[in-house]
Amino acid sequence: MKTEKILFLTTLFLILLTQIYTNNNQTSETGTIKSITYSNNKITIILNNNPIPFIAFTNNIINLKENEQIKIIGKYSIYQNKKQIIIGKIFKTKS
Repeated sequence: MKTEKILFLTTLFLILLTQIYTNNNQTSETGTIKSITYSNNKITIILNNNPIPFIAFTNNIINLKENEQIKIIGKYSIYQNKKQIIIGKIFKTKS
């Protein structure tokens, strides 16, 4: 019985740590689009105020243009020793 309680509490603690780590890995950025590049299954967005590229893995053409204000919610990632942010959600903001 005591071992079961310890395992249960340990599991809850590990789930809590995982949630904290996942939430800390997210970022929210707002800015003006400097460039949008389309390639196979990937869209790369660069903002004027942030040199880190924002990546969306999709085939869809998104209805965004350069110089538009957007808000991006995503997660930090490292690819080929370079920082990038994988887009989770993207919104147009009012100019």
